[in-house]
Amino acid sequence: MANSFTCNIVSAEASIFSGTVEQVIASGMMGDLVFYPATPRC
Repeated sequence: MANSFTCNIVSAEASIFSGTVEQVIASGMMGDLVFYPATPRC
């Protein structure tokens, strides 16, 4: 995965997910929040 990043999802009690991802989508009441890896600036 060339454009990836490490994602750690935790709760107060435990680690829920830890791994390399290409994007994260969090659905909410007012829409989705999407995280993509940073792109290098020219």
